[in-house]
Amino acid sequence: MLREAKRIAKEVGANFIVTGDVLGERPMSQHRKALELEEKEAGLERMILRPLSAKLLPETIPEREGWVDRSKLLDIKGKSRKPQIALAKKFGIPEDYPSPSGGCLLTYKEFASKVRDLFEHKEKVSMREVRLLKIGRHFRFGSSKIIVGRNESENKLLLDLKNTEDYVFEVPGYGSPITILEGSKSKEAIEVAAKLTARYSDAGAEGKEVLVEYKFLQGLQGRGAEPHRAGKGKESIFVSPLDKKEVVRLRI
Repeated sequence: MLREAKRIAKEVGANFIVTGDVLGERPMSQHRKALELEEKEAGLERMILRPLSAKLLPETIPEREGWVDRSKLLDIKGKSRKPQIALAKKFGIPEDYPSPSGGCLLTYKEFASKVRDLFEHKEKVSMREVRLLKIGRHFRFGSSKIIVGRNESENKLLLDLKNTEDYVFEVPGYGSPITILEGSKSKEAIEVAAKLTARYSDAGAEGKEVLVEYKFLQGLQGRGAEPHRAGKGKESIFVSPLDKKEVVRLRI
């Protein structure tokens, strides 16, 4: 990761690199020798500033050159997160920041697959799209992406994060996920999104055809979809829940 940071720093003209390392926070990877080895292996000796623990570590070039005032840096160490939480409170950072427990999401196979798929289909990635990676079940159907909520809180987040051109699917009258269809809105993609919505709804357990409603802004439909008048629209479609094998094949 530091080698990649070094490459990007050269591209953008950055003089040094800053990390959030805390000395001793993770005993196997954040002890002094490990941090020094990282710098050496990345070719960044004394060029990595770790402001949370800087006063406990040797002086870096940015400090020596006066680019950064060492007296304003900190001396946090150990596993406790109390100093960091106090800093968040001091600077008015909302308390809904992620829990400090656990590791990097990229170590989880499913999440890493979602990230890979996103970059394969997008030249530029927004923070909204990154946030969506953490929500729901993700499916890929050609140039279309389908996201199915897993519970009420995820349904709400999907509605909050959807784009204006996205289609929103739901099974009326039953416990139902909210499903978002991004990308191409072809008839085939609409049908697959509807079938996935049916499968994960309470109605899907009955094994019969399910009525699925989908909403959209008219005039923004993708190629292959039925034409509509301008304004908000709502359509419905009867579908059978998507076959389990197809669910596995399409899931990211």
